[in-house]
Amino acid sequence: MKLLKGIAMALVVCAAAGANTIYYQEQGIASGTLDGTMFANVLVTVQVAGDTAALSNLGFGIFLNAGTSEIFVPGVGMEVFTDLLEAEVDQGLNAGGIFDASQAADIMFTTADPAFHAYSLANGFGPTSSSGSINPSGDVFPTSGGFVYFSGFGNTTFTASLTPFTPTPEPGSLAGLLAVGLAGLIAARRARHD
Repeated sequence: MKLLKGIAMALVVCAAAGANTIYYQEQGIASGTLDGTMFANVLVTVQVAGDTAALSNLGFGIFLNAGTSEIFVPGVGMEVFTDLLEAEVDQGLNAGGIFDASQAADIMFTTADPAFHAYSLANGFGPTSSSGSINPSGDVFPTSGGFVYFSGFGNTTFTASLTPFTPTPEPGSLAGLLAVGLAGLIAARRARHD
């Protein structure tokens, strides 16, 4: 009996060791509203952090991976989605993107790219860009601060990585960091002369 328990524990540990966090990112130029604040023609980023051990193969070349998700809209902010979001690839349609499983609705999708024909969400991929769609059915998606709605869009880019994506700071944030750095240098210089 102890041998069976030992084997079972080893299998669990090995399975857990084979699992990796994978990060999916979909970006597109979009207009809309996030938590009541309008935005127009900005690069919107939606990310899902999933687990490679939790991939779902629905058959027919359709793969899903659910995880924690967030949206970033420059000039407006970042929010966490409260619905269950999934990265999705449809190899038959050569498409991939982010899907709201709670509403059965696409949020952002990169379409008509043959690179998706052999991709199953299990490893790094892309970036791949093409004509895409952002919320083609006009749904409203709940976030931790309210909701997001898209009213217009442009091309989209899908990327998957085993390392977290680095957020791109907004120009206003960079100016603020530069000002703080300069103030620190001035204060240090004054302290040295005193």
